[in-house]
Amino acid sequence: MGYEVHITRAESWLDSDATPITLEEWLAHVAGDPELRLDAAAEAPLADGSTLRYESEGLAVWTAYSGHGEDGNMAWLDHRDGHVVVKNPDEEILGKLCEVAAALGARVQGDDGETYPDPGAPGLQAKVGALEGDAAAGTQIALPELLARPLRAIHALLRRAAPLRETPTRLRMGQRYRYLIGGEPCTVVAVDPRAEHGMGLVTVRFDDGRELSLALIGDTESMFLPLDEET
Repeated sequence: MGYEVHITRAESWLDSDATPITLEEWLAHVAGDPELRLDAAAEAPLADGSTLRYESEGLAVWTAYSGHGEDGNMAWLDHRDGHVVVKNPDEEILGKLCEVAAALGARVQGDDGETYPDPGAPGLQAKVGALEGDAAAGTQIALPELLARPLRAIHALLRRAAPLRETPTRLRMGQRYRYLIGGEPCTVVAVDPRAEHGMGLVTVRFDDGRELSLALIGDTESMFLPLDEET
């Protein structure tokens, strides 16, 4: 598992929704920080030629990061569930997180409840290195892995929750839709309502052979318009 660091106002990041950093606050902060850029979505090519896409209204990138763009490396900050999450930050990214937290009246907290900066907290490099191996120690995780891994907060809740339920969806195998981002027609080739730890996953194939997989969260379904409903 990867190591995540959280900007939160709560005593524990798992309770961030009780004292949230609202999406509106986060978007306003990103807009006012010239080093942050709101992307709201990220894509990464997979080995089989398909594309993995992650969408989040609060997904931003720290463009002033010294490792920005190297080997696909990006310092992603993702707002969700009342807090901001960064996976496998190095010391440079951690410094930026502390700056952002101070501006938001929040704290920086690791997965196990340790706070930064804190001389008594476990070393950040050791944390990341122990969890990801020497190759990942002190680096921001590559985009495909960032998108492919389930959210740690969801993991924690699922461990205490009832068995997974299937995510209902109107998208059906073999049906034709128009993907509203780009306007291209496509065909649903796979629907797994239990994938991604119960969030669900849909895979579509465009007419030129490209494939796109999306988690069934947020407004994913609304991005597909049935072709037989077009006028």
